[in-house]
Amino acid sequence: MKKIKIIFRDTEIIEFCRVTLDSNEIHDPIFMAKLDKRVIVPGMFTLSKTVNFSADFLKNHANSMKVLFNSLLSSGNLLHSALPPQTTILPRSGFRPSITGTH
Repeated sequence: MKKIKIIFRDTEIIEFCRVTLDSNEIHDPIFMAKLDKRVIVPGMFTLSKTVNFSADFLKNHANSMKVLFNSLLSSGNLLHSALPPQTTILPRSGFRPSITGTH
């Protein structure tokens, strides 16, 4: 089982939001500092990091991946994940990988 540890940093969040045109203030360190809070990690950024780390598993062993967001992640939080949490080996022929997520 592949274990993942990711720490989201303000600089990465700012760059992701710039590229994706996400202007929500909860992703802005200056705005959040005024509230004495940490920056919230965009859900799509979390999903993209998870998918990048599980790409080999998806390519070789799976035809889908389900991602559940149970709570908000803030900058500096450590994301722990073990891939795959549940494994079902399906026939490889003719499948199209799909990724599902809830937020």
